Amino acid sequence: MLPSSLSSLCKAFNNSNNNYKDIFPFKFVNVNELNYIGDVPNIKYFNNISLSEYNTYVDRFKLWSLKEELLNYCAIDCIALWEVINTFSPEIWDLFEIDISDYPTTPSLAFAIYRKKYLKNHLIPIINGQIYKDLSNAYYGGRTDMFIPYNDNNERVYAYDVNSLYPFAMSNFERPLGNPTYFEGDIYKKNIKLDKDIGFFEVAVESPNIEMPILPYKNINKGHSTTIFPTGNWTSWYSSIEINKAIELGYKFTIIRGYLFERGNIFKDYINDLYIMKQNSHKNSPRYTIAKLLMNSLYGKFGMNPEMDQHIIVLGKDIPDLFKKWIIVDQMSLSSDKFLVTIRNKNEDNDSDNSHLNISVSISAMITAASRIKMIDYLNIIKDNDAKIFYTDTDSIYTNKPLSDDYVNNQLGFMKLEGIFDKGIFLAPKVYGLFNSVSKGQEEIVKVKGLILIRRGQEE
Repeated sequence: MLPSSLSSLCKAFNNSNNNYKDIFPFKFVNVNELNYIGDVPNIKYFNNISLSEYNTYVDRFKLWSLKEELLNYCAIDCIALWEVINTFSPEIWDLFEIDISDYPTTPSLAFAIYRKKYLKNHLIPIINGQIYKDLSNAYYGGRTDMFIPYNDNNERVYAYDVNSLYPFAMSNFERPLGNPTYFEGDIYKKNIKLDKDIGFFEVAVESPNIEMPILPYKNINKGHSTTIFPTGNWTSWYSSIEINKAIELGYKFTIIRGYLFERGNIFKDYINDLYIMKQNSHKNSPRYTIAKLLMNSLYGKFGMNPEMDQHIIVLGKDIPDLFKKWIIVDQMSLSSDKFLVTIRNKNEDNDSDNSHLNISVSISAMITAASRIKMIDYLNIIKDNDAKIFYTDTDSIYTNKPLSDDYVNNQLGFMKLEGIFDKGIFLAPKVYGLFNSVSKGQEEIVKVKGLILIRRGQEE
């Protein structure tokens, strides 16, 4: 429901001073008896704290008791989380008159808010069965690419992020609505104009030999899928808006088949209201956090896989009967005669069990496609300015020249400058480092596939 660290949530939801997430030497528990009393453990036993945080913690104690501090730490955790939820729940009620206890995740909460206040008379198609399988082939994520591995000694690295990229795409691009219409053959050759309808097409692609290809492709090797941006020729599924953008850049397509939808802008009011709330709220405040979470959580709800696993408890003697109807994904013994069994529908073409799910992958796929188009526009703007592009990751770009003020402000979809660095090293997608000299505070940021190390001066 609140996908953030408890420490950050305590600040955002204004917990009382005594009920903030504390620090604790977790690794110390493994090398000492529970009844240890003595000096505060060495900083090496703590996780990801700075030297100043450690020194402040040490100053609190004359003698440090492992058992007592472990109990205190657990108690503060429970109380801190209760205070966060006790603020979050009435805020959501005051804003939307929705009870959070009815929804287990942020996407489900965002979806409930959207349906109650913003859906109105829009007809969003429920997508499952073969249509889901086809359209999910056009559902790609953000672009992550390394172009130049490092900057020259006389260059700086300018790090830019887009303000709320996916919410911008939701607010400014039209979405597929109504029931899909299936067709076969090249509709462009049939002189069908796409000024009213948008859709998803299976196409044979002929790519130009360009420096930054724009179309993603799922390369499957030994069962593992990797998204690449190739040149050459291939066949895959894409949204009509991404195909139209690629045509502008010299791509050629032969349309094999596809689905057409009506078009409409259905998220503009939802995003605009939340963005105004975010702008009018202090960064460490409940409503800022709520607005940010709800803006970024809605679109993924539409793209959920309808083939959902089920979990049941059965007697061991009944497990063989399950194989007649279900695929047994996993089973775990609970006792001598009972098992927790995870099952999946054996007949994948049978929609009867999931046709009620509010899933519309066409919505999510079009939003991510629109986001990639926005990033391509920024990449081309930078190229046209004779600037280098070192690296890009979904909503961020690292370049050797500052962007024009025309593209940088705090509005939705514009760029914001995250930092200027003396040195950048970009080794692979999600693997890079940024460094500043001693004169600038000796800052170092290293990211390796989700792991982040930030070093400022002597602090880490």
